[in-house]
Amino acid sequence: MYRRLWLYLLLVVLCGSVSADVNLNVGFNRGYDDNLFKDSTDQIAPYSKANASVSYDPFSFLQLKGHQELTYYGRFHDLSNTLWGLNSVWLPTRANTTLSAFIQAGWDMRTYGVSLEGYNSTTIEVKAAAGYQFKENVNYRMGVKVKANRYPSDSTDSDNTQLEFFSGINMTFLGSNSLDIEAGWGNSDYKFVDALIYPEMPEFPSGAPVDADSVLTDGDFNSVYISPRFSRPVGSKTGISLIYQYRHFQLSDNAVVLGSSIPFLSPWNAFYDGSSVQLRVKTHLVPRLIISAGAGYWDKTYLRTVELYELLMYPDIPEITYWETRYGRLDEALRREDWQSKLYVEIQRPIKIDNGFMADFSASVQYEDNRSSIDRYDYTCWTILCGVSFKR
Repeated sequence: MYRRLWLYLLLVVLCGSVSADVNLNVGFNRGYDDNLFKDSTDQIAPYSKANASVSYDPFSFLQLKGHQELTYYGRFHDLSNTLWGLNSVWLPTRANTTLSAFIQAGWDMRTYGVSLEGYNSTTIEVKAAAGYQFKENVNYRMGVKVKANRYPSDSTDSDNTQLEFFSGINMTFLGSNSLDIEAGWGNSDYKFVDALIYPEMPEFPSGAPVDADSVLTDGDFNSVYISPRFSRPVGSKTGISLIYQYRHFQLSDNAVVLGSSIPFLSPWNAFYDGSSVQLRVKTHLVPRLIISAGAGYWDKTYLRTVELYELLMYPDIPEITYWETRYGRLDEALRREDWQSKLYVEIQRPIKIDNGFMADFSASVQYEDNRSSIDRYDYTCWTILCGVSFKR
C-alpha cells in the first residue's frame, strides 16, 4: 500500500505540468473505529485510506474520470480492499438554456483479501436526467437510474439489478430560502427462499445441508420514496439544511434472503426502508476554517434475513469433531428493525499552493448509537478520521 502512496505523491508533482483540462485529486487519511463491524462485538480497528482520481474534459460537454481507493486494516488484513472505478458524464444540451440534461455512466470494482473474496463486487450504474427552468426560481427535473451489482459466480444469490424513476422540483422563495422535493419509484430483482415452503434449510439423508442456491427463488420487489429538503443561509457565512426521507418496500412477508457470517459486508445491508431526518450546518465564521456539523435519526427495517451460525458436529467423538457453517431456521428469520442516531463534526483547513494546487487538511469525529430488534445489533460507535487531500 505504501508504494502506492508514494506513487500518488508523484502524480501530484507531475500534475503541475499537465493541461488545464486535466484535474487531479489525491487524499491520505488515517482513521480509528471502535466498532468496525457495527454490532455487539465492539471490534476496534485503526485503518488507513488513500485515494486518487483523475478527470479529463476533452470537450465542454464531456468529462471522463478514473479513480482508485485503497483501505488498509492492520488487524484484519483480508478486510483491506481496493476500489477501482471509471465514470463519464455527457451534457447534450447547451449551457444557459431553460432545458438541461445529462447522462452519467459508471463502473466500480471492489476486491478484498483471499478469505473474503466472496464479497468482491462489480457495480455498473447508468443515470439520465433532464431539467426545465419554469422561472428564475423554479426548476423541475425527472430521470431514470439503472444499477447492477454483481458478485462472484459462487455467490449469485446476492446479484441484483435496480431500476428507479424519479422526479423533483426545486424552488427559491422569500429571499434565499430553498425547498427541494423529490419522489421516485423503484424496482429491484433478488433471490430469496420461501419460508412457507422451507421452514428450515433442507438436508441430505446424511444430515449434510443442501446447497442453498438450490432452494432460491427469483423474484422482485417495488419501492417508493419521497424526500423534501429545506435549506437557507444564516447570516453571510453560515448555512443550514434539513432533510427528510421516507422509503417503503412492497415485498412478500414470506421471502427470506440469505445473510452472511459478516453482516457488515452483506450485500443486503444497504437495502432497508423507513424514515430519516437530518440537520446539517456549515459555517465559515472561524477565519480560515470550514466547520461542518450535523445530527440525524434513521428508522430502518431491513429485508427478512436468515443468518449463518457455527454448529459443532459430532461433539461426542473428539477424533472427528469439527465446526460447520449453517443457516438458521428460515421460519424464525426476522425483518431486523434499527433505530439509529448520529452526530458528527468536521473541521477543514484549505490552503492555496502555487501553480493552481490546493491542500485541504481535515479532521472529523462521529458518534453513532444504534438500537435494534435483534440484540446483536445494539451498539455504539466512535469514528475519528484525519487526513489531507491535494487538488488541482
